[in-house]
Amino acid sequence: METLEALQSRKAVRKYKKEQIKDSELDTILAAGGIAPIGLGDHASIHITVIQNPDLLSKVSKAVKTAVPAMEVPDPIYGAPTLIIVSSAPNERMPTIGDFNAACILENMLVAAADLGVGSVFMLSTILAFSNASLSKDLQIPIGFKPMAAAAFGYADEPVSKKELKNPYETTILR
Repeated sequence: METLEALQSRKAVRKYKKEQIKDSELDTILAAGGIAPIGLGDHASIHITVIQNPDLLSKVSKAVKTAVPAMEVPDPIYGAPTLIIVSSAPNERMPTIGDFNAACILENMLVAAADLGVGSVFMLSTILAFSNASLSKDLQIPIGFKPMAAAAFGYADEPVSKKELKNPYETTILR
C-alpha cells in the first residue's frame, strides 16, 4: 500500500474482533514506531508497553472507567486485543517533549497498522488510569517513566472505508 492510501484508510476503530493480531503485524507496528522522530534523539527516554493479556486489558478498562466516569461506553478500550502504551522519562530541558514523542511514535504505528489492515484508535483517556500506582506496577511501567499516550489495535469488526484525500481545515498560505 502506498503511504497516502494508508493514511486514507486510517480510521479510529471502536469495535474489534476478538482475534489477536499476528506477531508479524505487531513486530511491524512496533518497528514503525521505532523509526519515528524523537526529540533530542533520546530513545532511552521512551518505553513501550504492549498489553495482550486479557486480564490486564480488563484491569486497564476498569481503571479507565473509574478515572473517567463520564465515559459512556461499556469498554473504554473497545474490546481491542492489543493495547500499546508509550511512556516517557521526564526531560528538564524540554518538559513537554514526551507528549510530542509519544504522538509521533503512535502516529507511525497507526499508519503502519492501517497499511497492514489492522484497525486502531489513539487513546488519551487511558492515561488517566495510570495514576493508579498498582496498575502501573502490574503493567511494568518503569519507575521514573510516565505514560503519555496509548493506542488500541486489532481487526476492525466492521469494514473500514477509504477517506477522500482533502484538507478540511481553514488554511492560510503565505508566499
